[in-house]
Amino acid sequence: MPELPPYPGTPRWVYVFGLIAVAVVVVFLLRHLTGGGMGNHVHG
Repeated sequence: MPELPPYPGTPRWVYVFGLIAVAVVVVFLLRHLTGGGMGNHVHG
């Protein structure tokens, strides 16, 4: 049975996608916590 080559590790696109996802979440949270995000739901 031939040996498989060692696993090369996580592809770069996984890191890029994760970094973008984390950045989007951080921006969303910052906007929401500072009152600039979700719009103004209170009418009146």
